[in-house]
Amino acid sequence: MAESRQEFPIEQHLRKDIQEAQRARDQLKLDTLRMALGAIHNLEVARTDRKNPEFGQALTEVDCLRVLEQEVKKRKQAIDFYKQGGRSELAEKEQRESDILQAYLQGVSNE
Repeated sequence: MAESRQEFPIEQHLRKDIQEAQRARDQLKLDTLRMALGAIHNLEVARTDRKNPEFGQALTEVDCLRVLEQEVKKRKQAIDFYKQGGRSELAEKEQRESDILQAYLQGVSNE
């Protein structure tokens, strides 16, 4: 049976904000936070694969922050592509998602 691990403060913060976004019916924030939490979970699951170079290593809070940084980077790349393609509405959506995620990274760096 898999052993459960203690959630990191960033994960607890994400879960709390997901509940608040649900109550506020803020779909963009809700989707963005669920994606971020899913990306963290995917990294944790990937580490159970023997082919993964980080196999068997426990997930750390630094790993969680790195995942959020990667998601922000993906959004910034998508913004450039959408602007080149003339899709300003999608670029704006990606920018809002990036801003939501960036707030978590700035909150941690201020602590």
